[in-house]
Amino acid sequence: MTPGIALFLGLAGTGAAHAEPIAELASPSPVAQDASADPQDAPDDSPQDLLEDIESDEPIEREARGYQMQVGLRYRRYTIPDALMDQWYFDIDDDGYPSQAGKRPSIAGNTYGFEFSFIEARNNHIIWFEYLDSEMDEGYWDDRNEDPIDHLDGHYVLPSDNFGFILFGYDYLHEVPIVRPDQTHNKAFGLSFVVGAGLGLGIMLGELENWKYASGTPGYLRYQNGDPADGVVDMPLKAWPWLTFQAGFQMLFGERVALRLEGGVHNGLFYGGTLGVRF
Repeated sequence: MTPGIALFLGLAGTGAAHAEPIAELASPSPVAQDASADPQDAPDDSPQDLLEDIESDEPIEREARGYQMQVGLRYRRYTIPDALMDQWYFDIDDDGYPSQAGKRPSIAGNTYGFEFSFIEARNNHIIWFEYLDSEMDEGYWDDRNEDPIDHLDGHYVLPSDNFGFILFGYDYLHEVPIVRPDQTHNKAFGLSFVVGAGLGLGIMLGELENWKYASGTPGYLRYQNGDPADGVVDMPLKAWPWLTFQAGFQMLFGERVALRLEGGVHNGLFYGGTLGVRF
């Protein structure tokens, strides 16, 4: 081999040896290949996907409650029948009763209030608050608890302008379905019979001025003569237990509006209703 050919082959070998590192530097690294990959191939739990989940407008499903709540306004017409009061007090139609005293007052009034209810299946748990606005007029009260009978020793009583009661308590009502909402178009109407009882407390407001028999003059004449009152009636209690027994019908309009019409005993007879909204 001639020196020229040997020199050429040596130079060629040396160039090939140096070409391999250059080729390695020119080829892309695995990190560079990953960086240039398609973003759509990113893992499902990438920050971009998590952000999209948070900003999504799709509603989040929540577990349904097993009960409903209701707020409502209530009204009741309240009275104690004269026939019941006749058991304890004389009236103008009794023999010997002084006609000048006038008819014995009737006990009646209106109650206005609101209630908050928890409704679970057919069970209604009701917390209520009321104001009883008394309509009892002034008049003569002559009790029957005496022997011999004396129609002149009664009391003439004048209620103050603010005489009434603040009432609050708890009622339980049980529903008996008559027409279920799912039996009507779009659940538009439901009808139930309701019955129940409750216990509350009544706090008396105001006072009862009192004129008694004195110096041979009955109380009703002393009042008519303009004599000053002898004081106020000494009530044995300022707070009274309030018992309720009631029955009625409850109507449901759609899924939100409820109307209850009822009557019964509320330390007297009553009838009335409640209009409420459920949520």
